[in-house]
Amino acid sequence: MSIRTLLTLLGRSATALAMAAGLAVFAAPAEPTDADFVIARDAFRANDASRLDRIAPRLKGHLLESYVEYWQLRLNLDDADPERVRSFLTRREGGPLADRLRGEWLKSLAKRGEWTLFAAEYPKRAGDDTELSCYAMQWQRIREGDAALDLARPLWFSGQEQPESCQTLFAALLTLGKLTSQDVWMRFRQAHEAGSFRLAVRLLDLLPADERPAQRDVTRVDRNPAQALGKGDFRWSSRSGRELALYALDRAANRRRIGARRLDAMALARFGSRAQLRQSAGRLQRGAPVAAFGECLVSRGAGSVARRATASVAGTRGASFARLGRRSARDRRDA
Repeated sequence: MSIRTLLTLLGRSATALAMAAGLAVFAAPAEPTDADFVIARDAFRANDASRLDRIAPRLKGHLLESYVEYWQLRLNLDDADPERVRSFLTRREGGPLADRLRGEWLKSLAKRGEWTLFAAEYPKRAGDDTELSCYAMQWQRIREGDAALDLARPLWFSGQEQPESCQTLFAALLTLGKLTSQDVWMRFRQAHEAGSFRLAVRLLDLLPADERPAQRDVTRVDRNPAQALGKGDFRWSSRSGRELALYALDRAANRRRIGARRLDAMALARFGSRAQLRQSAGRLQRGAPVAAFGECLVSRGAGSVARRATASVAGTRGASFARLGRRSARDRRDA
């Protein structure tokens, strides 16, 4: 074999080896990167399931691969194959992602009325939130009847909005008389004391027509609570009038038309210490307890507001908002 032929063969071999090496490099999967993980996270936050599915294969073997799988399941939970969800829950059992996914899956199952699957998975949950608790009560009501509704009654007494899953239970309690108008008034007060004024106004619609304050009176207070308090034009002899006056007090304090700091200073000047104030009024309410506010207005002679913010529960002039506070406390006890 000539030297020229040998060199030609060696050149061809080298070329083949180079091409094979190149193909091997090309075929080797790229290592997952944190940049890819950030892209996947952003796709989840944007609710972009198709983009997440495209990036997911590039994160095989990543330290946080389980989060990518969790995000994929979460974005398609209503249509997810139950076996795929269960597979994830089994592999991640006891971890925070499994607990979180099971809770969300249970809510999805309940919304869709998949009560058989719900019943199988519910005992495995790590814990309940209010939304899931109400779904569990719906399931229990299906099995046991209306007696299960008694479990939902304590959830009614909250000054905050409750999840949609609870509303079905509340409606049934009201229909069956297991929640009364007294209970509605109680939650109305809890709502405006907590600053949930929209909830408070909606609750008024649940009252019987003869107990409900006139819509024009509610609108008047919402439009300008300080002015409504100044006029003192409330139906003091009725519960609706007294409750509306308390609502106006909280509304005014929230709008800062009557400064909370000023009211607090007035109350402290009247009672001398916060301990005495709490003892007299029961508790601080945005720096202006109802009873303390009324007594301070009168005792400090706060001009025309003090004069006009007086009314008589019995129909005569001279009773201060402190009397309103005492009467409202009686309303609370009666409830």
